[in-house]
Amino acid sequence: MNWKIFAFFILTIAASAMYAFANFKESFQSKSMFLAVVISIGFAACEYSLKIPGFFLARKSLSPIFIQVFWMVMTFIMVIIFQRFYIKEKVHIHTLIIGGVIIALLGIEAFFVQKKLFPMMI
Repeated sequence: MNWKIFAFFILTIAASAMYAFANFKESFQSKSMFLAVVISIGFAACEYSLKIPGFFLARKSLSPIFIQVFWMVMTFIMVIIFQRFYIKEKVHIHTLIIGGVIIALLGIEAFFVQKKLFPMMI
């Protein structure tokens, strides 16, 4: 595996973890909305400092659709992990089923785009 692709995967996974933390930690625990926004902006800056270099490294090897799909899948997984283990809330089975279906559909879309099985474009 190309080091740039490996770096993309690591940076994107780390950025999606930061995304989940930035969006949910302070909004669930802070007493002040202003403080929650300020702290979340700091986490978002850290998230983007990981995500954008990862996207930049992968841009010549992976399609934009695959890059975005991978980001969305990792973000979904990180939010579920965050909800279950940090906030300690149940993750309902229907959430996992719906998420799995969406991930499968996005994966199929990325596969078709990558393989150019349907060359027609709008």
